[in-house]
Order: sequence, then structure tokens, then C-alpha cells
Amino acid sequence: MPKLPIRFEAQTDGSYSGRSFGYRVSVSASGYMVAVPEASRERIIKIGIEGAKRTVNARAEEPLAMKTSYFRAGLRRANVSSFAKVTYEQVLPGVDIVYHGSGDQLEFDFVVRPGADPSKIVMRYQGQDRLFVNDEGDLVIVAGEQRLVQHLPAVYQRTGDALRLVSGNYSVDGPGRVSFRLGPYDGNRPLVIDPVISYLSFSGGAGTDAAIAMRRDSQGFLYIAGNARSVDIPATSDAFQARQGGDQDVFVMKINPNVPSPNDIVSVTYLGGTGTDEVKAMVLDSQNRVLLVGSTGSTNFPTTTGAPQTVHGTDTDAFFVKVDFSQSGTSQLAYSTFFGGSGPESANAIALDALGNTYIAGYSGALDMPIKGNAVQQFNIGGWDSFLAIYDAFGTLTYSTFLGGSGTDIATGVAPLSDGSVVIAGNTTSNGFPFAGASFDATFHDGGGDIFLARIVPNIGLNGLIYGTYFGGDGIDVLQTMAVTADDKLILAGSTTSSDLPVTLGAIQPFGKGSADLFVAVLDINKPQGAALIYGTYLGGSDVDYLYGVNVKSTSNILLTGYTYSKDFPVTSTAFQPTMAGAPDAFVMKIDLTKAGGAGLIYSSYLGSARADIGYAAEEDGPAGTLYVTGSTAGNTFPVANPFARGNIAGDYDLFVIGFPSGLVSLSTKASQVDAEGGDGFSVLVSAAPAYDWNAESDADWLTIRDGAAGHGNGAVSYAVAANGGTETRTANLSVAGHRVTITQSGKSTN
Repeated sequence: MPKLPIRFEAQTDGSYSGRSFGYRVSVSASGYMVAVPEASRERIIKIGIEGAKRTVNARAEEPLAMKTSYFRAGLRRANVSSFAKVTYEQVLPGVDIVYHGSGDQLEFDFVVRPGADPSKIVMRYQGQDRLFVNDEGDLVIVAGEQRLVQHLPAVYQRTGDALRLVSGNYSVDGPGRVSFRLGPYDGNRPLVIDPVISYLSFSGGAGTDAAIAMRRDSQGFLYIAGNARSVDIPATSDAFQARQGGDQDVFVMKINPNVPSPNDIVSVTYLGGTGTDEVKAMVLDSQNRVLLVGSTGSTNFPTTTGAPQTVHGTDTDAFFVKVDFSQSGTSQLAYSTFFGGSGPESANAIALDALGNTYIAGYSGALDMPIKGNAVQQFNIGGWDSFLAIYDAFGTLTYSTFLGGSGTDIATGVAPLSDGSVVIAGNTTSNGFPFAGASFDATFHDGGGDIFLARIVPNIGLNGLIYGTYFGGDGIDVLQTMAVTADDKLILAGSTTSSDLPVTLGAIQPFGKGSADLFVAVLDINKPQGAALIYGTYLGGSDVDYLYGVNVKSTSNILLTGYTYSKDFPVTSTAFQPTMAGAPDAFVMKIDLTKAGGAGLIYSSYLGSARADIGYAAEEDGPAGTLYVTGSTAGNTFPVANPFARGNIAGDYDLFVIGFPSGLVSLSTKASQVDAEGGDGFSVLVSAAPAYDWNAESDADWLTIRDGAAGHGNGAVSYAVAANGGTETRTANLSVAGHRVTITQSGKSTN
């Protein structure tokens, strides 16, 4: 079954093979093929498009960092590029087909141009045992013990500034022959027919939404950013942009998790143009403005007056945006600029320094990306090179540079250091990435992709590259993020298929267990010999585990979230959900990098439903003992009310936000009975991790905390109960780090 996001590789016959962990798919102008496991062989399911042209214009889009080399008898293919999307134009008169991944599922869109006839789209299925439409309108393809589901398609057209949904369903017109039956639509506008292929029954719907970034401010508000294909996410009245503008828009929201729904949603706005817009990373500045970076294919993506670049280049551009929720309407967009040239760009990482400078990093496929200042590398050397760009507190671009080798280099992390230098890190297929200083690892491990790490002093030219190194093993190593601690230690975290990543004696898990595991590494780049490894560990179970979100909470503690297929994923005894509900489940972990072995795993839990669940970002309220996770779910039984679809899942995947007790604190009792006279000297014992800070609160004026309103590690809370002058029993709650003791006091006797 599918495990990791699909990547497409070009073949010599003009088709593209889609590769993931556990299955194969091949796509072409005339249809697609899926190879599913069956006993000791593969079962081939072929889906052809009746009458499709075999030779048409093909366009590979959204390049991925990983490249693969193949060595077979008499054949060698080296550094094969991977893409996230492939478009074949005019496969039928006026009809394009676009193949891409939806998470780890195959998705294809028929794009019907104005005047073309969608009734001419007929699919022919071969290799299956059964083919039928179920009660939900999904097309089910049964092959032996395997089952593929081609979901009821989302069919839509753009009308003005909104999407208009068109009714659509499948029609089985004969053995293996399937067409679409559509409701009324405007033949003068483009029409999109959008099914999703998956294994098992993920719920279908009109849109796919994912919250991919989250931060918490000092007042306890949560800020969440993500990507939405739904047209019905309810923007609030103060929104900069009340409606979706394109195929996929960015959304940004502010939540107060301390009030009940629906009043927890403080503000929500869309942000986007008529194309596809995608947010990749987010931070908060000192004014609690939300700073976002990502990529946009919208020529009319909103920009602000005076921004460094207000005109979109060709292909996709990076964007850098500031959203101010203290303002409303047009003032809510405090700053927005494009960054890019005539090729594809994406900004994947963002960071701030104490002076208010903003650092963004990503990749560019353009030869004319804007270069500012005395760059380390003036020109694009490979097809896609990483970039670093710096903006001052006023939004002026003060520095930018390429950085890369002859392959594909994509930055996914950036961090300013206290001495004014900047570290960027990411993924590379370049055997010859530029090095400087005493590299930690100068050997390129040609296992499909390595991690790179570079330290740059801006504006001094070629000599500005003062350090560069590889980090990786014999498989595919994917850096999800990089962060810097207060003492300038660098934390690298991601996913790996390598069996020989460097680990340390203090590792929680010294070796990988599955076909893909998580990893965390800490390097000290101030060491004279280069970036010294001071901590390294694998994390995971016996199947595939994939990391998305990393949040550095202190010099030693970090939060991790992603998804897992492992039924033996490591969980702690205090887990909110100790067992898997249905593969894949989201997970959340808290790790203490200063503790050796298993003691370093402070907390770990599954989070999920019987269907697919993915965690993208994690936060915590330490004193309250609450962990927050946000992501995307296909399950109606996910253990939280969805903030946008309160009840059933509304789309293929809906976003979720969940807060729950972390399990790092336990109390000596859950309830206490007090007589009407009350008294002083009552207490509750608190057991907590040695480094854990906690607070205690009362929700009634007759229950008073005398001692222990705040504590560190193990401790006690002493409280007093006032006399009850009434005849009715009353209750109050004493809360300690998210855990509650219910105090019940008897009423005054009437005898």
C-alpha cells in the first residue's frame, strides 16, 4: 500500500513512472498503470483513456529534491530527476490530463477546455476481478485481495471569484468501460474533473485541506497556516480575503484554544490568486504578525505597495507575506512580495533575528533569479539551486544568493546565528556541492539524495561560504527542517531510508527498524574541525515513518509530528492514544536531547482514526501540560471536532487541530469530598518530569490555592475550601497542567 508521497520520473518512451514505498504506478498520455503487491508477484491494473493520443506535449512540474541512479546489466541511468506533477496536453480534443499526488495517493485531473465535450472521456480498465460503483458513488476496483478506490470525483468550474461545484458520477457502460455523467455546467468555461485513487476507502468530497504550520504566542493564541482546495472554509468578517481565489489557496487562522467552539476561531482569511498557492513555513514576529513563505503560480497573488517585487515571473514564484490579525480588511495584509525570475521558485523555510531581519530559503530553477549584494554564488549552476534571501525589518531585500552544485539542491531550513552568519540546509543530489572549512562529511552518498549544510557570511562574495558539508547515508535522506538553539547548536530532523546514518552513544534508537525511519541529529558547527556531531538517533517502528513538523522548544527539548504505518511505533506509557487506529496515523513526540537512551523520549503518542491522518505541526502550552497538533485527516472518527467541519469530514482530507494533556504530569487523586464546614490544609501531590514546569488554577472563588500555584518537577498544591452556607452540594475544579481534581462540597444541613 502507498507509503510516502508519489514522485514521477521520466522514462525513455515518454511516460513517467510514479514511485513510492510499497507500490508502483506509470502514467502516460493514454492512461495509467498501477502495480499492486499480490503474494510473491505484482498484480497489474491498466486504465486506458479511450481514443487518447499517444504523442502529445508533456510537461513535468514541481521538481523534487531526490534523484535516483539505476544500475542494470547493460544499462546505467544516473541522477534521474523526480517531479510532483505531470501534465499531458490535448490527450483528447480540448482535454488535458494532469497526474499528481494527493498525499501518498495518485490523483489525476481531466481539464476540459471551453467548448470541448467531457462525455468523450471514457476509461477502459484491464486486469481487475471486479469493477463496481459503491453506495457512496466511488468506483471500486477489486484485484485479488487488493482493492483500489477511485473516489466520486470533485467536478467544478470557476465563476467569478469562487468555484462552482458541478454534480458528477461514474457510469459503468460495459465490461471495464467507465465514463462520467455530469450535471449542468457552463460550456464556455474550463471544467475540471478530479478523482483520487487510493487503497481502501478514504472518504471523498469537494476539497482537500491541510494545516501545515502552527505557532503559539505568549498569550496562548494559536496561529495556523495551511493550504485549502475547499471553497467553503468560513472566513471571518475581518478577513483580508473572504473567498478562495484559485485552485488552491493559502489560509491563515488565529484560534483561542481556551474558549469553547465555535468561539475559539478568532480570525480566518484566505490568501491567494487564481492559480495554485502553497504555504511552506511560518513564524511569528515580535508583534505576533504571521510571517509566511511558499510558492505561487498566481500572477495576481496579492502584493503590497512598495514591495521589492510586485510582478510575477513565469512558472511559480516564491512569496514572502506578513499577516497582521490586529488589523482587518485590506490592512490585514501588512506586507507581501514575490521573489523569483523566469523559472520555478519556492521558499521552503523562514527565520527571524533579534533585529527584525527575515531570512528565507528555498530553491530556484531560474537563471535570472534576483541577486542582491555581494553573493556567494551569482549564477544557477544546476537545474535547481538552493537560494538564501534576506529582508530587513522594513521589507527591503538586502541580500540574496544561489547555492548549489550541478544537481538538484533544495533548501528546507534556514537559521541566523549570533555572529551574523547564516546557516541553510536542505536536500541535494549534487556530487560536488560547494564545500568550505573542515567538512563533517565530504563524501556524497549516492543513495538517492543527501542532506547539505552550509554557513554563509552575507555580502562578502565567494569567501562568504565559510562552511559546507554533506550529511547522509546509503539511502534517501530527506531533511524536513533545521533549527538553531540558543547556544548555536544545529538540530537537523527528517526521514531516511539509510541504514548507516551517523548516531551517537546517547541515541534513543541506534538503528533504523523499517523501510523509512525518522532521524534527529545535533551538530556543533563552532568546533574547529567543522560541524561535530554531538547527538544522533533514529526513531520509528518496523514499517514506514515520515516526519513533517519539528518545533524546537528549548536548547534540549523538541516536538516532532508526522505519520506512521508502524504498529510498533515507540509510544510512552502516558500516551494519549497508545495504539494505532488505522494506518497511517499521525504521531506526536517530545524529545529531550540531553538524556541518554530511552530516557530521551519524554512523550510519544499515536493520533488518528481508522483512515489516513497526517500531523504537520506541533506546539505546547508547557505550564498547562497541553500538546497541540495540527494536520490533515480523512477520518470521521478522528478524536477532535474539526474547526471548519464540526462533525463529519467535508472533503477528501480536512484539517484538524487538537489539544490534549501531554501525560507529563500525574496527580495523587482525581476527586475529593469536603464537608460543608470546609477548611484549610487540603493538598494534592503532583508527580512530574524533573524539567517540567507546571501551574495550578482554581475555577471557583470558594476554592483557594494556598501554596503550589506554580511548581517544577515533583511537588504539591495546598488549598483551602470556604464554608458552604447553602444547602445544595457544589463542585469546583482544581487544574494542574491540564489535569483536574474535582472538589465536591456538601451543603449545609437543615436539621
